[in-house]
Amino acid sequence: MALQPFRDEELNYFKFLSLVLNEFPKALRHAFKVMWDETIGHRPGYQLWDDSTAVRNMFASSEGGTARVPTQQSYEEWDCTALFQATIFSQTFAIYHKTLNDFYIKPCVVPEGSFHVSVVNSEGNMVETFALAIDQLRRLKNWIFDSTSPEMDQATFDLYIQHAKEAFTALGVETGTIDAIGSLGQSDFSTRKVRELEQQIKRESHSYIKWLENISFDIKEIKTLVTFVTVSTFVVILVLLILTAFIESQIASKDDVASLKCSKMDDWKTDQISKLAEVSDCAALTPPQCAMDSREEHTRTANDNNYYYKLRITQSELHKFDSAIKLHQHGLKITRKQYGEEHVKTADNYRHLGNVQRELGDLTSALKSHQRSLDITRKLYGEENVKTANNYLQLGITQRELGDLNSALKSHECAFHITRKLFGEEHTRTADYYHQLGINQRELGDFNSALKSHQHALNITRKLFGEEHKGTADNYHQLGINQRELGDFSSALNSHQHALNITRKLFGEEHARTSDNHHQLGINQRELGDLNSALTSHQLALNITRKLFGEEHARTSDNYHQLGISQRELGDFASALKSHQHALNITRKLFGEDHAKTSDSHHQLGITLRKLDYNHEALKSHQRALEITKKLFGEEHIKTAENYHKLGITQRKLGDYSAALKSHQRALDIATKLFGEEHARTADHYIQLAITQRKIVV
Repeated sequence: MALQPFRDEELNYFKFLSLVLNEFPKALRHAFKVMWDETIGHRPGYQLWDDSTAVRNMFASSEGGTARVPTQQSYEEWDCTALFQATIFSQTFAIYHKTLNDFYIKPCVVPEGSFHVSVVNSEGNMVETFALAIDQLRRLKNWIFDSTSPEMDQATFDLYIQHAKEAFTALGVETGTIDAIGSLGQSDFSTRKVRELEQQIKRESHSYIKWLENISFDIKEIKTLVTFVTVSTFVVILVLLILTAFIESQIASKDDVASLKCSKMDDWKTDQISKLAEVSDCAALTPPQCAMDSREEHTRTANDNNYYYKLRITQSELHKFDSAIKLHQHGLKITRKQYGEEHVKTADNYRHLGNVQRELGDLTSALKSHQRSLDITRKLYGEENVKTANNYLQLGITQRELGDLNSALKSHECAFHITRKLFGEEHTRTADYYHQLGINQRELGDFNSALKSHQHALNITRKLFGEEHKGTADNYHQLGINQRELGDFSSALNSHQHALNITRKLFGEEHARTSDNHHQLGINQRELGDLNSALTSHQLALNITRKLFGEEHARTSDNYHQLGISQRELGDFASALKSHQHALNITRKLFGEDHAKTSDSHHQLGITLRKLDYNHEALKSHQRALEITKKLFGEEHIKTAENYHKLGITQRKLGDYSAALKSHQRALDIATKLFGEEHARTADHYIQLAITQRKIVV
């Protein structure tokens, strides 16, 4: 009896197998090259990745000489297993001595056999996005290799194809090939094609088994895994052989057609990273500029934002803002020239430029960039699209920092409604937008609505990921801040303690998230009057931050800032003065004089100087803080009101009651306009105004 054509489930399986074996390695090589060029290649003594023996030896050396990667071969010959080892399991790209797998993936607590709900970090951390996207491909690859049946129903196929496309997009790889493979039919799997798949799966399985044997698992576990993989491979090969017999008898004449189709597909799959030009003539330039000059004229430079985009993100995170913003602007210029104004890549570049401008304190420029990104995205994709939602999110954050809280709330509500419609209530993105919506509601003084939003975010995150997850910790963190604003200090303390316990368990003591939670816990302890515990928490936060980031870092400045407040509350004004002076010095060096953080540092320094009765020096600090704030945010802003408030107190202490009265009146007028008459901040300003008026009468 003649063999019947294979069923749709079998066809889906082989299409996905073809994707894993042929396209995943290309995407992973692209990711590896980008990671190397941006984090290692520009360092002294290293070079950009050109796949030469020299650069492969550099990689082997950076791995300590024990890399489970065949560095003696061209990286074009590295399979998926080797590429996973070279990226997320690599010591070369480790953060604080932890591989990307340990630092970003393990804390997600996604069981093997399951997949990440999203591979994109909502805050624009491209290192984490790359790690999650690579791990998503690893999980998809493991599924196909561990499957005991060569079948894949349509729903699973569609879902896994979507997972693959999201991962490719996150890595900056075109997804056209995935669509092309999805459209293949039975005639496309010729005898030659089936034989190729058969040989590829044999090689990949052998590599996977060898990798398992090199890992320091116990012998029993290795044997179990090896047996499982071997049996799975045998099943696949057996089915392939059966299919081969069928195809030889039924569609032998289709070889030429299949070859033509494969050739057409290859046009989709041009490598996203071109060979870098020789950089020896650039030795006198700084490494980023050298790399930039050597790539500038290449026709693929702007494609998928590979070099400029990731390098400038890295520099942003290192607070090398001046260099970062130049690279963002340069990348945008090339992208606009290459693709035009109304293109998704141009929109992405505007968004990321806006993020860096916001970090620099250039909020007006950031607002324009984020608005432009949103306009392009809405024109390309319409209102109900994930990219549109993301642009509303970033626009809202910028509007919030500008003090335009009502516009920010509208933007975040738009982002939230789009996301909930696209993904439903119980989705990680919906939780993220509840999170941002809550922050904005809190800034507007609507603490009850903010509390509900943060509680929603926490409930969704706990349901999706469980208690011991970084997202759960983040939501406890924000919930605690809101509870503190409502005066529920006991609940706030519990929330911050939960956040700290989870973070410690996931990341250990010496981690930025742990430091952040010590920081917030300390603020809450201070509000409860437990000043000694607060001092301990803030000192721990500072110690961790200095060890991780060094002295001249924004986080270090923030920790000095809070430590100084606790020292001041304890009456240790001399120590507080030193802490606030440290914070100011760091902030000035990182951001310059005209920056919100510099203004905050002047503000806190002024309060401490006043406590020490250095009233004239305090007056100068408060005046400087006010000048910067007005320049950055304008007259009608919450920070401007706060600076008038502190300036008025200092003027009153100096006996200049007339000036103090004007300052307090101005603070009251701004607060009334921003928050209305019946608001806690407005009440504070009425009280200070009354005290000053009483002084004048007396």
